[in-house]
Amino acid sequence: MEIYIALALLLLGIIILFSRSQKARKKDFIHVSQRIDELERRL
Repeated sequence: MEIYIALALLLLGIIILFSRSQKARKKDFIHVSQRIDELERRL
């Protein structure tokens, strides 16, 4: 029984980490696109 609880918690942790990394990637992508816009304005 304890094994199932441990597996459930592990799975939950992986899901949380994955969702956080996805959000971080989106933020990085937005940041990069803003930099590209700035470079285009200079040119």
